[in-house]
Amino acid sequence: MEKKSKSKIKYIIDVAIIVLITGLTIFYLFKNGIISEINTLKNVKWWGILLLIGLSLIALGCDAFVVYISMRKKRVKFSYGDAYATTLLGNLGSNVTPYKTGHFPFMMAYYKKKGLEPHEMLESMTRNQINYSITIMLLYTVIVSVTASLKLKIPFGDKEVYVFLGALVGLVINSLLFIGTVLAAYIPKFHNIVVNIWFWIISRFKKNLSKEEFLKEKEAKINEYRKQMQLLLKKPYTLIPQMIAYLFYLSIMNGAIYVSYLLITGNSFQFSMYCMFFALSLVVYYITMIIPVPGGTGAAEGAFLLVFSKYMGDSIIGSCLILWRGFAFFIPVAIEFLFFITYFICEKIKKHKQEKIEKNIDDDEIVQ
Repeated sequence: MEKKSKSKIKYIIDVAIIVLITGLTIFYLFKNGIISEINTLKNVKWWGILLLIGLSLIALGCDAFVVYISMRKKRVKFSYGDAYATTLLGNLGSNVTPYKTGHFPFMMAYYKKKGLEPHEMLESMTRNQINYSITIMLLYTVIVSVTASLKLKIPFGDKEVYVFLGALVGLVINSLLFIGTVLAAYIPKFHNIVVNIWFWIISRFKKNLSKEEFLKEKEAKINEYRKQMQLLLKKPYTLIPQMIAYLFYLSIMNGAIYVSYLLITGNSFQFSMYCMFFALSLVVYYITMIIPVPGGTGAAEGAFLLVFSKYMGDSIIGSCLILWRGFAFFIPVAIEFLFFITYFICEKIKKHKQEKIEKNIDDDEIVQ
């Protein structure tokens, strides 16, 4: 109970930090003239706003589809609605915490409520992790190939930098992580070295961390990873539905800045420009991830201005920043938060009704 209370307090503090930093960021950007012109927001038509909301819902739907596919053949009934609920709660957890793994506690709680066992949850999440890693490497390869072949450059400081480098960094990092995990799954000595190093790092911050429990948990995860890899190698075609869903999800979220740019400028869609913005959005993402702030608030805005200010110019940079953050962060968080409140209220009502029924049964038994 004490642990639950601490978690609630932590999330409340994270939300307060998001609100505070958002306010301070807006004040700072306008006060110092970094964003001096947002009249171009008027260029965005009413259908443009609907398009942004629709794309946010589609991205969430694609993410939910991945969860649904991995859960639909479990021993308990797990509908697409359940998958969407899991996704909304999980994304809310990620968006209100500074951690990349902030979605796990929310998702695990929902899985548990549906009657799933820990090993079933681990199985599903591991399969999705493998699928995501493969999809992201394929997609980044395409983006690197297109931007490198066109020799696209962007002004950065006093120089021009090749755009493909942004996607190349992501491709290299994700490839190394994937290869490293596969090696750890099949080479026990390598796994032991990595896990012990990882424990040493984590234990610097968590003094009461049990090494035995930590090693046991990592052993279970790597065993499941090896099992899922073997299953996927036997039937690689089973990856296709989830890969398609991930491709749509990644394409929408990493194309968010370009969509915002098009709505403000009224320019026509060009695939080469889409690939350029995709690669540059990854750079914004890397910078945001380095600074552990809930929701990336402040860090995301700073990274956006650093990467795009020279390219876009003062006339549209402010409008594009506002539209992008609304599309990529505030609209999804609003949807997720509304669902969370609705879900929480419904669960309270359901619990109250159940307690009332049980009380009436007990009263009847006493009378008899």
